[in-house]
Amino acid sequence: MKQLGAQVGNSIQQIGNLIVVNRTVAKKPQVVRQLRRLQVVLRNAAAKLAGITPPAKIRKQHELLARGVREYAQELTRVIARVQAGNAARALSLIATLKGIKDMTAASHAIKNAGFDIGT
Repeated sequence: MKQLGAQVGNSIQQIGNLIVVNRTVAKKPQVVRQLRRLQVVLRNAAAKLAGITPPAKIRKQHELLARGVREYAQELTRVIARVQAGNAARALSLIATLKGIKDMTAASHAIKNAGFDIGT
């Protein structure tokens, strides 16, 4: 679980790096390519999370985390469409507002607060 969390975290950070370079956004094809890669990482992570039986103490949080990862992967399809259709910076700024991100964050914090290190 810790390795999985680190892998997802690193992939998400790469998306953030697309914006930070000289306060500009990378070219649309590069942004789209990175977002699609992130979708693959997220879908693989969701499949691995589905195969984990968490301790009863964090079962609900684990389910929220898995759901959030799946949601985020799906929501990126809309972000990709917006990048392709217009302003990449504006489209990428929407990521922080996605339900999947919010669910992943809430679940990760709850799991950590319960004493489990998931590597994010």
